[in-house]
This record gives sequence, structure tokens and C-alpha cells, in this order.
Amino acid sequence: MEKSVFHFNSYQICKNWFKVRQGRPLNEYDAQCYQRIVVVLKDIVKLMGEIKTAIEYEHLKKEEIFLKIRDIVIDKLEIQPEQVTCLANFNNDLGADSLEMLEIIIAMEEAFKVEIPDVEAEKLVMVQQAVDYISQIAT
Repeated sequence: MEKSVFHFNSYQICKNWFKVRQGRPLNEYDAQCYQRIVVVLKDIVKLMGEIKTAIEYEHLKKEEIFLKIRDIVIDKLEIQPEQVTCLANFNNDLGADSLEMLEIIIAMEEAFKVEIPDVEAEKLVMVQQAVDYISQIAT
């Protein structure tokens, strides 16, 4: 969510608060309520910024993981970079046999300094699954 869109929504909340009270004098209690609303909205905007930053970081992290995995696959299978997409199936789309898959798994373990159990390695059928798995276990 873009910050500017959220500011618009914050403005609408404040505008609606005043609209409901139109024609009534603003007393001390109303002023305190409005101040609390503004403080909460400010905190929400800050939190939304932190969430956006976290999402962008996670996206960048996964992009870096994908690029490393892509390089490994290109090296082990001797294929062109454009063939390695997130939706590519290691066997069907990229032509990896069981020995090549083992080499890819071992190379990923070395590159990311992780251990991929055989049970989990068998589940890594598509490039995106490998990216997601590595992003979950790598620190």
C-alpha cells in the first residue's frame, strides 16, 4: 500500500469525524478524542511504512536467492539464463535428471550454507519452491 493512498484515507477519517460533529461546538472531550485519533493515525502510517519496508526486504531477499539458484542451475545444466524462471520445473522444463538434481541440491547447500534433507529436496520440483524453501531456512 502506497503511503500517499494511506494519507488520503487518514484525511478522510479526520474529515468524516468533523462532518459527524458539524454544527456542534467542540468541547474538551471532543478535542481529546480527535487528538487520540490523530496519534493513532500517525502510528498506523509509521507501521504501514515498516510493513512496506519489510515486504520490500523480503522481495529483495527472494530475488537474491533466485539469482543464486539460477546461476547454479545454469552452471549444472548448461542452459541459457532465460530458461530459468520461477515457474520452471527442474525436470520437465529444464531437463534435469536425478543426478543433476542432486548436484543442484548440493550446490545450493554450499551456496546458502544450509542442509537440505532428502525428504525436503524431493519436494523441490520447481525453481520457486527452491527459492521459498531457501528463504525460509537461510538466515
